[in-house]
Amino acid sequence: MKPKRPSKTLSRLREIDQPIDSCQLSPILVIEDNKFNQEALKMIIKSSFEIGCDVDVADDGQKGFNTFRERTQSQLSRTSCDCGSGECPNRFYKLIFMDINMPVMDGFESTRLINEF
Repeated sequence: MKPKRPSKTLSRLREIDQPIDSCQLSPILVIEDNKFNQEALKMIIKSSFEIGCDVDVADDGQKGFNTFRERTQSQLSRTSCDCGSGECPNRFYKLIFMDINMPVMDGFESTRLINEF
């Protein structure tokens, strides 16, 4: 089975007739130990959408889980969103890019911890 081509996926997102704001797409978490891949993913994400997307990066599975947990806990304690819409359901990570083979904690273990959190 071939993976989906990003260009088709992105073109479908652009075809949505409802306006998409950064609150609906952000934030995105990239958990990747390779610096080149981190920068490449950030560039692809930020250049694929005309609006700004917040992208957080973690260097390994443990740091990724810690970043996820800290953001989730801090967002649960907030009463409103920065976008000004009051109680915003879109303030948590919407998408996580996870590498599998990383030092300290691999992507499988990190994913398991995130799902259990």
